[in-house]
Amino acid sequence: MNISLFLFAFFISISNSISSIILIFFLIAFLIQKNKKEKIKRLYQDTLSKAIFLFILFVCISFAWSKNNLFFSSINQYVIILFIPILGLLNYKNREKKLALVFFLSGVFFNIILSFLITKLHQYNIINELYFLKNDHYKNILYLRGFIDHSSLSVLTSFSIFIVLEFLFKEKLHKKKIGYFILILILIFFLIHSYGRTGFILFLILSPIYLVFKKTPQLKLLVCFLCLTTLTIVLTPNPLKLRIQQTYQAQNNNLTIEKKILKDAKYMSDSLG
Repeated sequence: MNISLFLFAFFISISNSISSIILIFFLIAFLIQKNKKEKIKRLYQDTLSKAIFLFILFVCISFAWSKNNLFFSSINQYVIILFIPILGLLNYKNREKKLALVFFLSGVFFNIILSFLITKLHQYNIINELYFLKNDHYKNILYLRGFIDHSSLSVLTSFSIFIVLEFLFKEKLHKKKIGYFILILILIFFLIHSYGRTGFILFLILSPIYLVFKKTPQLKLLVCFLCLTTLTIVLTPNPLKLRIQQTYQAQNNNLTIEKKILKDAKYMSDSLG
């Protein structure tokens, strides 16, 4: 099942269909394992598993005050996190888990590289379509896309930054540290030049929390690097900056900022329930 773990880590940012099929193999591996009852009992003592179960319970209970009947569609979106405890029961070794992180990062950078190449080829009219890239909405807006939804990919990109930071803190060789800084710069560049506000906001919220709890001698250098990098990219023209400006543009359709926020909130409420 090591191959399944590595393939899942690689394809989770590339194809929802392939990663869903691989999840079936994880479930089969769990069902054919011995001592399943003892391992399931251990889940009750795991903090992460408790948090996941409580979250699913909250989602179920929340429909008691919901006006729309979106129970099954919402559960279908959230049930994926129930596979996290199952992965924990498959007894993967630390070496395999670390290697899976490398496969995950490879998938994210595969998205970034192909997105940049295909976007540039299309921009210069070398190709007529954005082949393979997710292009079912915001078709007339130029931004770096991926193979899955831009919001989901932005969240995975945000997590990738923290994974690379972990590698950076553990690395002692100076040359490799420079390489990790370059990888972080590429990830932030993609995060800001895509249309995924969710991942960028997640990055802004988690970064100070992460740095507070992370004890490292290079903390000051890292903070300065991240601040300068983010500031430099944010000040340059990019799709994310344009989208934020459009969100807070008070004169849009002759609406005040308060009315525009209410209009957008109503649209999200009607479409998402």
